[in-house]
Amino acid sequence: MKIGELGESKIIEKIWKRLGRDNENEDVHFIPQGNKYLLMAMDTLNENIHFKRDWSPLKIGKFLVDINMSDIISKNGQGLQMMASFTFPRDLDYQWVEELTEGIFKELEKFKVTYEGGDMKEGERISLTGLIIGEVEMGKEIRRRGMEPGDYIYITNKIGKQYLEYRKYLNGISNGEGIIDVDVSYDKIKNILRYSPKAAMDDSDGPFKSLQILSSLNNVKIKLENNVCETEDYKSCYAFGGDYEIIFASSHFTEEFPLLARAYRGFGLYDSNDEPIDLQGYEHYAFKN
Repeated sequence: MKIGELGESKIIEKIWKRLGRDNENEDVHFIPQGNKYLLMAMDTLNENIHFKRDWSPLKIGKFLVDINMSDIISKNGQGLQMMASFTFPRDLDYQWVEELTEGIFKELEKFKVTYEGGDMKEGERISLTGLIIGEVEMGKEIRRRGMEPGDYIYITNKIGKQYLEYRKYLNGISNGEGIIDVDVSYDKIKNILRYSPKAAMDDSDGPFKSLQILSSLNNVKIKLENNVCETEDYKSCYAFGGDYEIIFASSHFTEEFPLLARAYRGFGLYDSNDEPIDLQGYEHYAFKN
């Protein structure tokens, strides 16, 4: 069977089954160290899949930092250090590399994270892998588990910018560079801490996938409440993702954040009419244009 017939989730499931251990299903790895957890987040960007070579290398470098820091931040963590592994084709202009690293270093300064080197290889296409190490005090971490029936499920901002940029790209209106223009900051987690979040994860793969994961991990039924997308076509928007906002559950009601859904007794994801939703969020190998 080809991996394109399986999709990312089933591939991961088979790997963990081979290991004979349960998948913690978090977006970071927690390493106990004294009264803190070290957090490790890793992500990869590949040319022609996640970006085009003619896009701004400054923005690509920034994006490589952001997609990893988003995972650290959603756990209420603080970034400490970054390492990276680069694969470059030999015909790549060095100025592209220089601007890429400038984008990385500038964004790391914003998060007060130091760059600590890594690895470089030759390949046919550009591939960029980032590893960020962070920390969080034990007891103050926010995991994906912890949601209960009755909880409100919020998202830090309305979404859809990346989906609309993607549609423009498909229609030849733009080169698609806007897809990687995301807003990641410590302010997002600081703002939601006032509402004692019970569970959280970043919305990198779209609300459909995020909510399905949260439903499964917390054994709750999740019912959509409002369209938090900037377009009426919320189903396509929720399936695409790429916004890197934070979805979180709280027992407190507030109008400060868009209300995405509610948690109930049961299982699965449902729309506002209480009809089950079978659509998946973004998933490598399974996603089709």
